[in-house]
Amino acid sequence: MIAGIALIRVCATFSPLNKSSTTVVFNATSLRPDSGLTVLLGVLQGLSKQDQVAIEAIVICSSKETAEAVKTQGLASRVVLRCKDASLWRRQWWVTMSMGKFVNSLKPDLFFSFNQFVGGVKAPQAVYHLNLIRFMPIDSNQGIVHRLVEWSRNRGAKLALQQADANVFESNYLHECASKVHTPQNGIAKVIYIGLPDDLIDASSKLKSSDAHSASLIAITNHNEHKDNATLIRVLHSLVENYPAVNWRLKIAANIISEKWKPVKKLAMELGVDNKIDW
Repeated sequence: MIAGIALIRVCATFSPLNKSSTTVVFNATSLRPDSGLTVLLGVLQGLSKQDQVAIEAIVICSSKETAEAVKTQGLASRVVLRCKDASLWRRQWWVTMSMGKFVNSLKPDLFFSFNQFVGGVKAPQAVYHLNLIRFMPIDSNQGIVHRLVEWSRNRGAKLALQQADANVFESNYLHECASKVHTPQNGIAKVIYIGLPDDLIDASSKLKSSDAHSASLIAITNHNEHKDNATLIRVLHSLVENYPAVNWRLKIAANIISEKWKPVKKLAMELGVDNKIDW
């Protein structure tokens, strides 16, 4: 919800707030039922709870499951399916070649895209970067089609840094990685830090282990290698070792596919923290 409230600052910057409503179109074609969808729902929840301006949210999806999740939550005025459950290549082609024209037909006051800039959109465009892989080298072991699609998606992330009216980053770390890989030609117009409020971070740093008998952590992730879940398990182990008085619990919210999570679960058992994790 923090992201949704922060998005209002973007709306206030680019759209007049004295209108009866502000139309925000979301490009959610790359989002599937995992952490990306969780972020989208959080943004929409934040928008629905603020009272500064009435928001008419239109969400463009390509995943049927994503569309159904948004509809079930009742957080969008309209959900549009394009390239329904199509291949990654076909979806990326449509986003690159046709999405801008379609978005313009919806007459948005603000266009909000995930991970990549969409060309041809007339409305101010904010891009939410939530995927570190967009700023990492392409896996050369993948097939030529996959590499071409990844090149196109990475190019979209680069264009966002150069052309978007606002770039929203999920963390300062992601922002730093993006800036190292792609130096903005025209500067980043606006960067909004999406994360824990500073006062909450300050309060937690002052908390002594004796002040709390238990602590629960939650990670929204998936099995992909770039998520670096092994480090997450090692962090839990370090916390247990260094602060034994605290009853640590780690909740992993993910699309749990047992086969692909085996290495992570094996590491948790080897470090003796498997009984501290709720899947």
